[in-house]
Amino acid sequence: MEEEHVKAMAMVPMVSAESSSGMTVVTTPQQDNDSLNAGTLQKVPAFQPGINDKLSYNEEQQLLKKYVPTPSVPESEMAQVIFSKTWFTQNDKDPQSDMVQLTFPVTWLNTPDVSDNEAIVMLRVPKKMLELDDTNSDSGMITVSYPETMFEGFSNLNEKDVTLQERQKASGINLQHSGNQSALNLQKNQKPAGTKSIDKQVRAWYQRDTGYSVTKVTGHMDPTSYSNSGETFRNYDEREIYLDHSGDIIEFITDFTDSGGVYAWVAVYDEGTWSTAWNWLKIDVTGTLQEIDYRLYITNGVYDVFLQDTSSGLWYQKSYSDTDNPSTRVDWLVGSTEVDTVGGISNYFRTETNAIRDDSTYAGGSWYSPQTTFDWNSYSSDEQYVYINAWFDGSGRINTQHITGQNY
Repeated sequence: MEEEHVKAMAMVPMVSAESSSGMTVVTTPQQDNDSLNAGTLQKVPAFQPGINDKLSYNEEQQLLKKYVPTPSVPESEMAQVIFSKTWFTQNDKDPQSDMVQLTFPVTWLNTPDVSDNEAIVMLRVPKKMLELDDTNSDSGMITVSYPETMFEGFSNLNEKDVTLQERQKASGINLQHSGNQSALNLQKNQKPAGTKSIDKQVRAWYQRDTGYSVTKVTGHMDPTSYSNSGETFRNYDEREIYLDHSGDIIEFITDFTDSGGVYAWVAVYDEGTWSTAWNWLKIDVTGTLQEIDYRLYITNGVYDVFLQDTSSGLWYQKSYSDTDNPSTRVDWLVGSTEVDTVGGISNYFRTETNAIRDDSTYAGGSWYSPQTTFDWNSYSSDEQYVYINAWFDGSGRINTQHITGQNY
């Protein structure tokens, strides 16, 4: 029987109808690298991790039987800031139409300075993220810059309260997950000997402009479609973020399984070793295929990663401390399409993630489009069953389209 999933429309809160969601392709990388002088091209890293550098097919099947979703950030760790719509409109200091920069008192985190019937705008993010993004040296004030889509408008406080209660109920936020989390912490040194390497993989490489030291990256994963007529396989579509220390890599992954499951998750490699558990930060998007936003922060040897489910609005967060030879910046943004054929392909299947998109990069105290801080480098050689296409869109964002299937 053929199993098929097509992405449902995800609800993305906005303040107005104007946003950066429309993409106009203006630059498509060319494989002959005619957009760069030959002397500026960097050699791609030698270590390029694949599916079976993490788990074998059988290992992943066993872990899926015990899968427990990563808990979302608890309410006690969420920051909620309420602005009057009038104040919000008058105080946005970012000249970019799709970004918002605001400075406001710390006291607004606890007590909104609005009346009950006033039109409002809400910012709701993890406290840790707000702390990492605050650029104000005054301890009594907060200054942050975020995409317009992270702010949500309401007619009054009551509408906001009702909406949040409905979302909590729909997402099951108050449910307590049970189960033995440690049972899923299968580390690399527990893998059986002789695990085969990944069958097929293709990549699109973007190298850092050496004039920028990038310490934050934000982006978006859109698992678009899934169809399978009985084939046995595993497919990862990834944004691989290679850091400046060899073997340090953060991967944001869309994971399609042959049983119909689809997951968004994060893997951390430390000096070439996969160092986080399989379910360290993992969200189930099976069936609904909702879009997931991602954020990476590099701060004094700590890599903070965030995922947001754009359907429920829930946030998920983890921190990894690199205590030995930590990285300090991002050197490569890489799209990767990978498939484990588990011995061969004989039946029809097709998956697509379109797109994985890097929205913003942060360097030297300012946010920049990825087209400013990164340059096109190259595609890897073509492989059967896997496809990737990469481009800069009209907003300077890096987009990669990923397709895996029998006919590719």
